[in-house]
Amino acid sequence: MHIYATILLALLGFTLGAVQAQDVENAYCESYNLLTCNDENKEKCVTQQKCGPKGPETHNHCFTLWELNSVTGDSKVHMKGCFLNNKDCYNKSHCVQKNKDAVNQLFFCCCNGDMCNQNVTYTQMLKKHNEDKIATNDVEKKDLARNEQQFIPAILSVCVLIFIVTITFISWYCRHRKQDYESELSQAEQGIKHCSTTSNSESVHSETNSYKSDCLLPELLEKKALGRFGGAVWKARRDDEIIAVKMFPLVNKQSWQTELEVFQLPHMNHENVLKFIDSLRCGQSLDAEFWLITTYQERGSLCDFLETNTVSWNEMHKIALSIVSGLNHLHSEISSDGGYKPAIAHRDLKSTNVLLSGDMRACIADFGLALIFKADDGVCGNQYDRVGTHRYMAPEVLDGAINFTKESFLAIDMYACSLVLWELASRCVVKKGDTERSYRLPFEKEVGSRPTLADMVKCVSEKKIRPHIPETWREHWGLAAMCETMEECWDQDPEARLSASCVLDRISSLKNE
Repeated sequence: MHIYATILLALLGFTLGAVQAQDVENAYCESYNLLTCNDENKEKCVTQQKCGPKGPETHNHCFTLWELNSVTGDSKVHMKGCFLNNKDCYNKSHCVQKNKDAVNQLFFCCCNGDMCNQNVTYTQMLKKHNEDKIATNDVEKKDLARNEQQFIPAILSVCVLIFIVTITFISWYCRHRKQDYESELSQAEQGIKHCSTTSNSESVHSETNSYKSDCLLPELLEKKALGRFGGAVWKARRDDEIIAVKMFPLVNKQSWQTELEVFQLPHMNHENVLKFIDSLRCGQSLDAEFWLITTYQERGSLCDFLETNTVSWNEMHKIALSIVSGLNHLHSEISSDGGYKPAIAHRDLKSTNVLLSGDMRACIADFGLALIFKADDGVCGNQYDRVGTHRYMAPEVLDGAINFTKESFLAIDMYACSLVLWELASRCVVKKGDTERSYRLPFEKEVGSRPTLADMVKCVSEKKIRPHIPETWREHWGLAAMCETMEECWDQDPEARLSASCVLDRISSLKNE
């Protein structure tokens, strides 16, 4: 299993380096796992796997992992299936391994297109690999033949000694690291319930039954979105109530802690801020996974909704008003008998983090990068300047020139808010006979679907480009007011941007038709 771990870490590195490219969408891949296959069910080992949901700027691929016997030259497939967003997989219609240097005799290839990993091309590569191995072995044999009688016993003794010392050190290190992790987790989990699962939706969760639990997990119904570092958002059921479950793996524990701290602040119960229900821990030690349970929003994210739907002026006004109302609540300090709520900067506001309910009311979600401006303790949260989604970063964030003050971070949110309002306006049909406008993300025409940080710096900071506003939008009195508000919120100068309370007053003053 340590071989698989090495390969998976390598694949994670490739995935984090994904760049903009044209891609063919995958829906199905051939699936196979050597560990779960035996002679009795060999004919049923190879199946067709449906790839899971992807984000708006990511793609699915197919992969194959196989082993080469350096002595016989025989190959054996270990695993096949779906793989998420690897730059080395773009524009490959066939699964071909071109790297002659294998890791632990294991080879990997990936490709685009349904079932493209059905046939793997590696014969020529294997032949070249074997020729290189034979040539190297011939040279080594000639050198070793002259000295093997003298050095083999000494080498074996040194190797055994090194092996014993290495195993001892690794064992000591692992015990201490495990204790450190468990200490950190125990501090972070005060008041968090430890749970076992009753769901069969994911095998990883069925392994958490081996320890004592204080509760039962919700029944997982449908995976709605993929998160960072292997996390996910599920539609679930608990006590006959439909809820949303957001899962955080241990590596993303900091985001879970930040979200939990934001949700647990006083006065966070607002109709335009996602409502928190509960928090759970699943698994133990290094296998721990943290869950946040919130209300379920029937229409999903604003981004997904706008991809397939247009909105009327009344619907746009309602959605825009609720977005700005939620953002104003986050930015506001509230002090009363119920406690003190400090100002909060979201720092990753975008259309995928705005959720819609069945009656078209929006609420703001995902506070993993939020900053809490406590009066006594200062700023609480991740204070790195370049965080968030490249497409929605304000000019000062792209330039790394943020003034670390509350007002500066709130102005960054207002820039992102203007882009979300532009997305909403781009899908608004204000009168009969209007041609339906296709949905595009902000700056998609200028930088494409997967912009890099350098792309956005050149577009937004250097060229000072902003999303295009057609003149036809200004022909409608309501959209004209929205356009003026957007332009004032995406101003290059952060101090010139409107505040959330000012935008809320403007939109509130606009009447429905």
